[in-house]
Amino acid sequence: MPSAGIYDTLPGKYQIKLIYDGSGNLTYVGKANAGKLTSEESWQIAKLSYDASNNLSDLKYANGSPAFVFIMDHYATYNFS
Repeated sequence: MPSAGIYDTLPGKYQIKLIYDGSGNLTYVGKANAGKLTSEESWQIAKLSYDASNNLSDLKYANGSPAFVFIMDHYATYNFS
């Protein structure tokens, strides 16, 4: 499983960046309009959490907001609630 990648959705609509942890679990999902750089304040970032059985248990947004105003390159610096 890749550690990170950018994947296009519908042509010209959104791009998705996926970040995996060392166990292969998807931990962060970033979404932005197509063509935006990961260094731009234009990303919606969500963090996924897993329970003891490795089942997806929670999804929280950067700084508690689903807005498209975050920098994907800084995903690990935000508070997720």
